[in-house]
Amino acid sequence: VLKNLKRNYIVPILWLNETGTIGDEKANMFRSQVTGKINLLGLIEMMLLSVGVVMFVAFMISYCACRSKTIK
Repeated sequence: VLKNLKRNYIVPILWLNETGTIGDEKANMFRSQVTGKINLLGLIEMMLLSVGVVMFVAFMISYCACRSKTIK
């Protein structure tokens, strides 16, 4: 089967499956550090989105107010 290949391919001769275990205390510490930062990023995202929506609404109100003054 391999004689019909036109290009040379590098294939692994030996495959090692590396695994490791950590204790519950270290796992909880790692989990709390990672999820804490992810939750903080979600909070920052919602705050920035809220600021953007408020700014958009404020600019639309000011645009409509200025436009109605120029029409009159």
